[in-house]
Amino acid sequence: MAQDLEKLTIIEGRARFRTFSFPDRLPLILAWANDRSYADVFVEQIKTHGVRGDVAIGISGSGNSLNVLRALEEARNLGITTVGFVGSNGGRMRPLCDIAVVVPSDNMQHIEDLHHVMLHLLTAFLRDERPA
Repeated sequence: MAQDLEKLTIIEGRARFRTFSFPDRLPLILAWANDRSYADVFVEQIKTHGVRGDVAIGISGSGNSLNVLRALEEARNLGITTVGFVGSNGGRMRPLCDIAVVVPSDNMQHIEDLHHVMLHLLTAFLRDERPA
């Protein structure tokens, strides 16, 4: 998702999106997980990189992934807009999101498939429809 937002939305003359994919930073994730807790692997990255005006996107099939919840809580504390892609009833994640996209299913395969489709549609929208 982060790579698509950064690369596939490039239009000459428009500002580019600056993206970070926190799950892709495996050595840092392992360091935080080993030294503190797996629940801290994303919140610590938000504390380092997040600034007011950013958008944090959390993705959780259940809406109850502690590492995602903690990151979204911190994002809100920092004045960052929070967007969530979640399944079922939204779990504990839904109230942490300024915008929650909920797939109303308990089938994880369906949830993940629809998240992929919606994230690709979001990328296309931001490339094709956002104002110059």
